[in-house]
Amino acid sequence: IMKGTNLFETELQGSVFRDAEFTGAILKETNFTEAYLINAVFKRAKFEYTDMTGAILNNAEGMVEFDRQVNWRTINFTDAIISTPDQVKEFKRVDLSKTFFSGSQLEQASMKKANLFDADFSKAFLHQVDFSQSNLQQTNFNFAILTEVVFEKANLQKAKLMGAYCHKANFTKADLQKAVLD
Repeated sequence: IMKGTNLFETELQGSVFRDAEFTGAILKETNFTEAYLINAVFKRAKFEYTDMTGAILNNAEGMVEFDRQVNWRTINFTDAIISTPDQVKEFKRVDLSKTFFSGSQLEQASMKKANLFDADFSKAFLHQVDFSQSNLQQTNFNFAILTEVVFEKANLQKAKLMGAYCHKANFTKADLQKAVLD
């Protein structure tokens, strides 16, 4: 249990955490590179420039908890695998602006009404992710694989989708003004 723990600039690279409770923890500039976070809870945790490159966030029993009270901005999820079999990952109404998901794998997630302004999903694999009514302005989806992804009523102004593979993606009433699709 790490409730309220100050882990500012702590090196946790390659660490394994099972049933970790990071509620209210200070995780600013913490290095979780290639860490395994199984059944992790991050309620009210404070993130800023946290590195989760190649981390595996997995929860076999429930869902990885992404609390909207958490500042998820500027986190690096490059090449991360966010997996919770048979469960939905909840990022609803969360501020993920300028967050890096480049090369990451995310399946069956809800990012409904999330702020993903200038986020990076380049070369990511996204399956059954719901971006309905989300702010995706200037978000980078270049060369991403987008299968059964929902962008209904999403703001994709100036979004980048060059080389993106879209299979059964739903763009109903999405705003693609000045988006780069080619």
